This record gives sequence, structure tokens and C-alpha cells, in this order.
Amino acid sequence: MSEVTTSRNTITLQDAKEWTKLWQGNNPNHCKAFLIPAEDLTEVLKEMNILVQHPNGTYVLDENKLPNAGIRSYMAIDTTDGPGKDNGYGEKLVIVGTTYSDKTKVHSDIIKNQQDPTSKDSGIYDFTQPCPSTCDVTSPLFN
Repeated sequence: MSEVTTSRNTITLQDAKEWTKLWQGNNPNHCKAFLIPAEDLTEVLKEMNILVQHPNGTYVLDENKLPNAGIRSYMAIDTTDGPGKDNGYGEKLVIVGTTYSDKTKVHSDIIKNQQDPTSKDSGIYDFTQPCPSTCDVTSPLFN
């Protein structure tokens, strides 16, 4: 990396440009990006009890749970009809929360109705909007 970053999980703009250009160049018929609404992402964090609601209605981040928690994204194709699919872009990110097991050393997917067959909520989220058609064409990462 050519720049020093302030967070251990960020990358430089130069690396991001190189990586996205490589993906977009090698995969011209696939999505360039996905828009993930922040509101929906917080739903995953609440489900994982990382964002905890206090009685006064505010949310607090439980930093003690962060080292053993993660969110996994699966690439998927939605074949149902709908907006944005007229150009053949049915690509999606299917997102699940995970928990880490010290015993297995693996992040396991949290799938509610697999763990509790009476649950009507799966804990599996698809709230992404593919680019195209929701692209920021002015972004330096859009090639």
C-alpha cells in the first residue's frame, strides 16, 4: 500500500481503484457494485446483538462482541422479474450475520429458522441494489 490508513480495515484509494478496475475489466457483464442501505445493515447488527437498544430508545455498540462477529455476503442471482432486471442484472448479495466458534475456528452463518424451526424470520437478508442500475458514475471507483 502506498498510503498509511487510520483504520486497520480500510484500504487506500489507489488500491481500491486497482482492485475495482481489475474486477470490472475481468467481469464486464457483472455488477460493478452494490448499494447497501445503512438502515438494513443495522438490522443485521441488531439481530447479532452488536447494536443493543437501551430502554430510552438509543442504540449502543457492544464492542465486546465485535471480535467474534462478522457478516458474510454470498453472491447470488435473483431470477424473479422486477425493476433493474431488464438489462440482465439480477445479481445480488445475500447477507447473513455470523458467530465465531473458538472450538471450530470458523465463522458460522446465523440462519434463524435453521436454528429454530418455529422462527418465521430466516436472518438472511437481500437488501442490495446492483450497479447498474444504481451506480455513482462520478466515483473514482466506477470504471
